[in-house]
Parts: sequence; structure tokens; C-alpha cells
Amino acid sequence: MANLILNDFRCVEETDEAGWDSPYFVTFIGHPGTTPTSNVITTRKDSWDNNIGSGSYRAPQMTVASGVDIKTLVLVALMEEDVNPDITGANLTKVRDTMQWWCSGVGSVSGISLTQLAAEVRPEFVKALNKFCVNDDNVDVHRLPITTLSGLLPLLHFFGWDGHYRVRFKMA
Repeated sequence: MANLILNDFRCVEETDEAGWDSPYFVTFIGHPGTTPTSNVITTRKDSWDNNIGSGSYRAPQMTVASGVDIKTLVLVALMEEDVNPDITGANLTKVRDTMQWWCSGVGSVSGISLTQLAAEVRPEFVKALNKFCVNDDNVDVHRLPITTLSGLLPLLHFFGWDGHYRVRFKMA
């Protein structure tokens, strides 16, 4: 098991929101098996607020979760904050609670691949995020394949609200 780290991201094209972007990430971590567990984590820095425009690059090197391995289902949402981040505090708890269904549902089904799990869980994660967003925009959600326990993971491209972000995570 290893740590999942937000390595870096680049705003290729900022969203069509007024002003510069205020991105943050909401990550679902699911451990399938006979006793499945899950968590939802928000990753952000105040210094990103209204400070990310087209061409901006950040390398935060922020630990998102520990105890991640190649059998972990990871879904990453890129959110665009308006005023204050919606998926924190009580709303983050509500998203976590909403996603707990996974533990008694598909997370305990044996013989199902992570690709199949992602196909089941991703739409529910999107619904939970959208349900508890007040002002923020859910730009896009992707599965992050854990392909190694040490080093860079596949580059993710997020598209939405006329924006484009490239995001890289790593394991350490």
C-alpha cells in the first residue's frame, strides 16, 4: 500500500466562469472486497482561489490518501469553486455518507473488475457531488487507474464548462 499524491496540474484553458478559476479536487477512494471501505476527500489550496488562468501550472505535491494499492478504485472530480468550496465540511460528510452505499453494494461483489466497478460507482459519485453543490461546477470526473505503487500515474484530462485541465497524480 502507498500514498496517493496530487503531483501537479495545468490549466490548459480556464472555464467560462467569470474571472479566473478556483479549482479543487474531490476524490473517491474505494477498497472493494469482503469488507469494502470508502472515503471521499477534498484537496485544495486557498492560493488557487481566483488565481488559475489558462497556462497556469501548479505542483502541490499534496497527499490525498494513504493505504492505496492497485486494487483500489479511485475516482477524481475536478470542481470549479464559486465564492466558497461547496464540497467541504457538512457537504463533504453528506457526499461521504451518500457514497457509503458502495460498501454494502457493488464494493462487496466478488469477481467484478475495477473497470466494471467504476462504471457502476462513477454516475453515483457525480449525482452525489451535484446534489450537494450549491454554487460550484463539477467540471469532470475520471477514474484514476492505479498502475504502480511508486511513481507517476496516467495523466488525466478534465474537460467541462469550456475548460481543459491536465492533472497528474503519483504514488509514493
